[in-house]
Amino acid sequence: MKSGTNEYTGKGFKYVLFRETLRRRTLARTVQNLAMRGVELSGKGIDLGGNPTEPYYKFISFAEGADVTFADLEPKSEEVLKVDIEKGIPVEDNSQDFLLLLNVLEHIYDYPKTVRECCRVLKPGGKLIGVVPFLYQYHGAPDDYFRFTGSGLKRIFEDANFSSTTVKSLGYGRVTAGVSFFAQRIKPKPLGFLFYIAAMAIDRRFYKHDITEDGSLYPLSYLFTAVK
Repeated sequence: MKSGTNEYTGKGFKYVLFRETLRRRTLARTVQNLAMRGVELSGKGIDLGGNPTEPYYKFISFAEGADVTFADLEPKSEEVLKVDIEKGIPVEDNSQDFLLLLNVLEHIYDYPKTVRECCRVLKPGGKLIGVVPFLYQYHGAPDDYFRFTGSGLKRIFEDANFSSTTVKSLGYGRVTAGVSFFAQRIKPKPLGFLFYIAAMAIDRRFYKHDITEDGSLYPLSYLFTAVK
């Protein structure tokens, strides 16, 4: 069972961004993790493609008694089951309260099959919560096949018979998107943090129209929640 401890409860955005930048986290990954602050998991579920040491567990909240199983194609510890989720998820129908699919879907070539499998194993009302990158570098693990848009994700989950889907665009404006590609490489790390803050300030001042009701027009990532 995963601990419900949330390291960053009550901490402001700049504090978290500074700490995560020092830990060599990209801006895209930090923004993804911050978005997980609003996620509370209860019941039984599976983290597909994750493990207990993933940084997003500093942000997710867990109800008492929540039980998480970990599954990955290349497990790095005995706590993680070896599963090729592109071929199927080896659990019974209607057996899981939640599934996590964070930064995984872009690595699955036959992703429609995987999404259908997720729907199959979830209980009615169960949730599939995930993140996919958009403005992000190629990252093979072992391969990197796709970049999805918000409207594309909604169609994918609709076609897999999920009853409803919400998608949140995670990002700021065009300057921040551009800076995100090189600031993570800057040494010392506090200087990279200052580049991020300056870029966000420029976007707020000159490119307010890059943010709409649907989120950023230059998304670093998308957060989705699909309900069976």
